[in-house]
Amino acid sequence: MASEDRTIVIKLFLRDLKILLTEASGLASIGSSLVEAGATEEALQKIFDMEPFLHDARTLLNAAVLQYRRETER
Repeated sequence: MASEDRTIVIKLFLRDLKILLTEASGLASIGSSLVEAGATEEALQKIFDMEPFLHDARTLLNAAVLQYRRETER
């Protein structure tokens, strides 16, 4: 992959990872506030709400690692 293309791909991976992790972090903060206020069930729901964001972030991270490994094997 050309250097310019590689830079673009890395920027896109990082941008999307940041978006996903920011969403998960926001939900974790809300969940923390809820549990401190005694709303345990609602806090638990925030954990479940975080799961898709964390799953997508992990999938994206795996794709980035795979891309790196493919490039270094050439």
